Amino acid sequence: MASQSEVGHAKNLANIDKVINLATQFGITYNPTNPQITLVGLATTKTNCTTVATNLANIFVTYKNDTNLREIGYKPVDKLVTAVLDNVKTLNVPQQTIDDCAALVKKIHGDTKNLQATPALNKAIDPNNNPIPINDPTAPNTISTSQQSYDSILANLQKLVLQVQAIPSYAPNEANIQTANLTTLIANLSTANLGAITSINAYNLARNQRNLVFYAPSTGLTDIMKKVKSYTRQVYGSQSSEYHQMTAIKFVRFVVKKKTKKK
Repeated sequence: MASQSEVGHAKNLANIDKVINLATQFGITYNPTNPQITLVGLATTKTNCTTVATNLANIFVTYKNDTNLREIGYKPVDKLVTAVLDNVKTLNVPQQTIDDCAALVKKIHGDTKNLQATPALNKAIDPNNNPIPINDPTAPNTISTSQQSYDSILANLQKLVLQVQAIPSYAPNEANIQTANLTTLIANLSTANLGAITSINAYNLARNQRNLVFYAPSTGLTDIMKKVKSYTRQVYGSQSSEYHQMTAIKFVRFVVKKKTKKK
């Protein structure tokens, strides 16, 4: 099911056609001096909004595929490192060696619990470099607890493998915890992690561009539509059917509500 915000963005895009259609029906009396809200300007806005929305939708598919592949790749790690530690405990090695391996496994277990992180605040940046907060629950994390955990798991897994490689008697019969296969797993996880990071960055950039075109002050879709409604009221009056029809076409600007601090 699509999120409320994504449905809202799509609704904003669809409603541009309604505004253009209505303004066209007004005929020659709809004749603003601001190029943004002329019929030509509105058509340009529609094209720009459609382009960024389509681009975001396409990139989202890649983003989901790459992050899903990473999630699937990392899923066995938790149980796998437990099996490695259990094997080390069966060997005639110093307790310190076992403790060192156990410490790394504990860190990995802790990080796997943090893979589901709260989405980062989704902001666009306007032409004056000011943030435009947008309420978008689908936004991926650019720098989040989740990403840090993926990186940490990989780093600690690499340390664990180096640790067991240094134990001469570590030669398990079980293929999944043999050092050669663990090394291959690390390489695969590294590739999957890089792919996910690349896709997340691309999605964040595309989402930022969508938010900029839709919601930037003065130049964004929602503010342009406010200008259209103001012009309609100026020309036809606040009690006119033209103004009532135009204001009935809703555009929503998505913003993040500030949380009130608890006393």
